Amino acid sequence: VVPPDMTRARVEQIMAGIAQVNMPVNEAMPTMTAAPSQLVADATTTDEAPATPPTAEAAATTGQEPETTGSDANGPASDDEQAVAAPTSRPGAAEAAATPVPTAAPPPTQPPAPTAEPTATPVPEPTPEPTPVGPVKLKVGQFQDIDAFHKGSGDATIYRGPDGSHLLRLENFEVTNGPDLHVILSPWEGPQGIGGRLKTEGYVDLGKLKGNIGNQNYEIPPEVDVQIHNTVTIYCAPFHVIFSVAALQDFS
Repeated sequence: VVPPDMTRARVEQIMAGIAQVNMPVNEAMPTMTAAPSQLVADATTTDEAPATPPTAEAAATTGQEPETTGSDANGPASDDEQAVAAPTSRPGAAEAAATPVPTAAPPPTQPPAPTAEPTATPVPEPTPEPTPVGPVKLKVGQFQDIDAFHKGSGDATIYRGPDGSHLLRLENFEVTNGPDLHVILSPWEGPQGIGGRLKTEGYVDLGKLKGNIGNQNYEIPPEVDVQIHNTVTIYCAPFHVIFSVAALQDFS
């Protein structure tokens, strides 16, 4: 788009002149770590002394005296009773019956060996999953040329930090320089059918391009839904010209 106070020749002259100027920049990738309170949550554990198992008690019993045998509860039988109880068909049966037969005493009872109660084995609690402490890639894309004059290359990546913030990072980036270039995040799926659809509903201007060469970072406002955006566009604001586009895809 040629402004009313300029000719096309003047616009092309300005474009050609700025294209000869390189503006390198090299920003490091931010850590995007979570706040200390988030990192230590659920990480502090209380050391508890293990419960002392109950002391095993020996179930020892004392030996018992052998029971008296050969007599009933009322004492030894009288001679008359023994004589009546003994059979009379055998000679000497009465005498044999009258003589008490000694009964062998049972062996003394041995106390059972003490049995120790089994000690319960403590079951370890499951270890919680570690909290991510670095950025996570959400979407990636590569810049491409628009035409023979407006060229671009490099990677565009959207990151999510542990605190929920989002960042657009350009790496190995290079684009034809131009006047007042901006970085646009848009639902537009370009680069085909540009036709004014770059600034579709929901587009976000992340600010002026920091440099036409090198790695650089752009914060994405917290209210922006990054899932609906499909392109990162390098856009000349005064002349409404697209210099390069990176189509974004979900990172897997």
